[in-house]
Amino acid sequence: MAEYLSLGGGFNFFGLNLSGLLSFLLFWIINVLFIFAGIDRLGKLTKIVSPLIFVVFGGMAIWSIKLAGGIEPIINYSSRGVQGNSIFVLISCVSAIMATWVAQILSVSDITRFSRSNKDQSMGQISGLFITYLLFAVASISIIVGSEIAFGVPIWNVLEVVDRFDSRFAITLSLLTICLSTLSVNIVGNIIPAGYQLASLFPKRLNFKTGALAATIIGILIMPWKLMENPTSIFAFLNIVGGLLSPVIGVTLTNYFLICKKEINLQELYSSNHNRYSNGINFPTMLATIFAGIISLMGNFVPLLGPLTSISWFTGIFLAIPLYLALNYFNKQFELNAIKE
Repeated sequence: MAEYLSLGGGFNFFGLNLSGLLSFLLFWIINVLFIFAGIDRLGKLTKIVSPLIFVVFGGMAIWSIKLAGGIEPIINYSSRGVQGNSIFVLISCVSAIMATWVAQILSVSDITRFSRSNKDQSMGQISGLFITYLLFAVASISIIVGSEIAFGVPIWNVLEVVDRFDSRFAITLSLLTICLSTLSVNIVGNIIPAGYQLASLFPKRLNFKTGALAATIIGILIMPWKLMENPTSIFAFLNIVGGLLSPVIGVTLTNYFLICKKEINLQELYSSNHNRYSNGINFPTMLATIFAGIISLMGNFVPLLGPLTSISWFTGIFLAIPLYLALNYFNKQFELNAIKE
C-alpha cells in the first residue's frame, strides 16, 4: 500500500498525485461500466451495500462513543457555538443537504417507474430516508463530538476516521463499504438524472446511455476531487447546484398543484402545438427558472445578496413560484388579447 501511495513521486495533476489519479480513473471506469450494465445491476449492488452501510457507520458511532468515554460525555458536550445567527446557519446547512438531493428530486420518476406499485416506492423512500438519516445523524454527531473530546480536533472526513482504526478487517470492510456506497449514490444521484436530462434536451442526438456517458466525461472536467479540499468548497458547490436546479422544483410544483390542479394530459404535455408553447418552448417556465436561478446565485457577486445564496435551495424554489404564477398569468392575458385582435 505504501508503495502504491508513493507512485509517481512529485507527480501532480491539478492537486492529485499519481496514485490518487489512478484511483479516480478506476472509479470512473466502474461507473461507466454500470451505465451499460443496466438498472438491474445497480439494484443488486444497492441490496448488497445497504446492510453494510448500517454495520459500518453504526460501528463508527460505537467506536467514537468509546473514544469519548461513553455516551454521557457526548450528550453533555457543550459546543463552542457558531459565528452569526444560529438559526440562519441551521437553515443554510439544511439548504446544503437538500441541494445534494435536488437532482434526485427532479429525476425520481426515472427510478420509481421500475417499482411494482406507488405504495411500494413511497413506503420504501419514506422509511429509507427516515432510518438512514437517523443513523447518519447519530453517527455524525457521535464521530465529530467524540473525536473532538478524544483528540481535541473534530473529524469531518470519514476517511480520517477509518485511518485511525487499528483493525485491518475493520479498515478493509469500511473502505469497501464507502467505495460501494459512493458508487451506488453517484450512479443514482448524478449519472442517471444527468443521462435522462441530457437525453431529454437533445433527443435526436442522445439516448440515456450516451447522455450518461457525456455526464461522466463532464464529471472529469469539473475535477470533483477539488470539492474535498475543505468544507467551504463543498458548501460553495452545493449552493451553486441548489441555486441552479431548485427553481425547476418550484416551477414543477406550481404547475402541477396550482395551475393544472393535479390533472395532466400527457399527450398535451409533450405536444409542441400546445397554445402555451412557442416553437416548442414554454417561455413562462423557462423565464421563471432562469430569473430565480440568477437571483439565487447573485450573492456570489453582490455581497448584499449573500444570505440568499447561502440558502439557495429555498431561495430558488420560493422565488420561482410567484415568478412562474405571474409570468403564466401575463402570458395568458397576452394570448387572450391576441385572439381578440
